[in-house]
Amino acid sequence: MAVFLPPEIRLNVAQRLSRRRLQALCFASRDWRSTAQILLFRVIRVILPRRTVAGFIAFLRSSPHFRAYVHKLFIYDNASDKPPSISVKELFKALKLLPALRCLKFDSIALTGSSKVAKANLPSLPNFHLACSRSDVETSAFNALLTHLRVAELHLSFLLLRPSASNNSAPLFCSEMFQSLRILNVGQVVTPRQAQSEWRTSEILAACPDSLTSLGVGYDINRYRHGRALHEFLQEKGSHIESLNIDYGRWGEIEPEAEEMRLMMDDVGRDGFGGMPSKWPKMKLSTCCPSLKHITFVLFVAYESLDDMKKSSAIFLWRYALRLLASAPKTLCSITVLFMMDGDVPFEDLDRSTIDTVDWRRWDKVLKGLGELERLTFAPLGLEAYGKGDFEVPSRQERTSAWCEEASEFVLKRLRSLHDRDVEFRFA
Repeated sequence: MAVFLPPEIRLNVAQRLSRRRLQALCFASRDWRSTAQILLFRVIRVILPRRTVAGFIAFLRSSPHFRAYVHKLFIYDNASDKPPSISVKELFKALKLLPALRCLKFDSIALTGSSKVAKANLPSLPNFHLACSRSDVETSAFNALLTHLRVAELHLSFLLLRPSASNNSAPLFCSEMFQSLRILNVGQVVTPRQAQSEWRTSEILAACPDSLTSLGVGYDINRYRHGRALHEFLQEKGSHIESLNIDYGRWGEIEPEAEEMRLMMDDVGRDGFGGMPSKWPKMKLSTCCPSLKHITFVLFVAYESLDDMKKSSAIFLWRYALRLLASAPKTLCSITVLFMMDGDVPFEDLDRSTIDTVDWRRWDKVLKGLGELERLTFAPLGLEAYGKGDFEVPSRQERTSAWCEEASEFVLKRLRSLHDRDVEFRFA
């Protein structure tokens, strides 16, 4: 006699199986097949140009029993020199057939089409998560995506926005596009120019509501306008932000002029955090973001000769991050520092890396004032995480090396205020 298992127990068992074993499970029984298919079709990948969106739509129409299983849809191209084109109208047809869809990600595609879409063709997908990277998108298509989908979580990595052929004068962004937004991560969103691309971070932030609870921004800190735009946004609309992620990791290069060289050698600076360029904006996070609980920085660790270490512009980023931390509300409960590494730093040469140059005594003093701190994490990022130079909410690509062990002992020894506190400390 067959043993009956409740659906939730079967699902719990199936979640522990590999995809290959799930496929085999489909042949066990009708009940197990249904359970396995829920997991097999939860994430669907459409790889262009091997498959087409039209072909995917035909598959969904011929297999209606699978539609309710799909929670995430990935559309990407991993072979073509020129990104394959998809119309936003065709994309909406596919989305309308997926009632349980909560996440759409596309990578290395060209999205085209008008922002005018018939109401009958619009999907109803609440609390939607949209992620776009390395793609070429017409402004009207981008407008349609964000206006007609109720996007609550938006991740924009490298995105090239092109003027629409039908309406070249239409504004790039409007408040209606972001009205449902609660989580935003924005990096290199640009429009083409004759000489060089123009970043659009400032315009995106200006169009966002004051209801964001999480914000991630990646930009060149030396582009003063972008730092000012972030500062202005946090001052005007940052009261609900609980999580702030700032990526300076790839853009800390300073021209080695006399003034910058003097600042690098200055361990004190104007406000006690060490020398740094005066044009970098000061922010008081406790005033701008009184709800802030989690903060993440992406910085850089250089590896130089002993004579050149103080000349590395990476130290500016560490000083600037500490100055921001010192201004954070006392209710901050987690700090994460993710950092790019300048090659493989051998553990025996720790004193030739930025880690040795950081003023850990001053870091300890700032951390001591954060009475509700629960976690402090330092994690190196593998170079593959940023191979394209695109910002995303960083996934940790951790390295295991003797250097990390040595650096962990080195840093923890200097953060004495943590020794008698119940704070989870992690390095690598």
